Amino acid sequence: MFPRTPRTALSVWLPLNLILAALVAFVVIASSVEGDLRRVSREIAPDLRRPPVGAAGGTVDPSKHGTLTVDVTRVRDASGKVVVMLFRSGPLTGGGGIVASKAMPASPEGCRAVFEDLPQGTYAAVAYHDENGNGTLDMRGRGQPPREGIGHSGRGGPLTGPPTFEDSRFVLDRDALEVTVPIFYY
Repeated sequence: MFPRTPRTALSVWLPLNLILAALVAFVVIASSVEGDLRRVSREIAPDLRRPPVGAAGGTVDPSKHGTLTVDVTRVRDASGKVVVMLFRSGPLTGGGGIVASKAMPASPEGCRAVFEDLPQGTYAAVAYHDENGNGTLDMRGRGQPPREGIGHSGRGGPLTGPPTFEDSRFVLDRDALEVTVPIFYY
């Protein structure tokens, strides 16, 4: 039927075909990765280079004071209360670094916490929806997302882990500043 080829020809052509297939796969994967890298640099990286909220204003003068308004959005319902905590340093868990906090009745229309007479400087805000009103953020378990809604003054997306001061920071460098904290439920 088919002419027989010597074994040496097969032993040369088979590895060459495998090498050629590997090169084609490499080129396809590399072009896909290159496209992803371009998308990251175009869509995500500018966000990482963006200065924190409030940084575009004047310079920070700790002897001057200002008013900070934290608008909490995406509250699921009117059960319990919303707690807003203001930090001057991290970590944002365990209660350390809190300089002020406010609790108010929960409302699906949103909640507003006003902190007056704050020294200018860098802050971070964390808010949670204490749906059962027990005064704490209820957790599912170690390494699990919380049972109740939580948000921070970062870039506005859902958390993928505990909020960090670096990701949540903003600069109060004027007489009045408004920051929005959306709540996310997991």
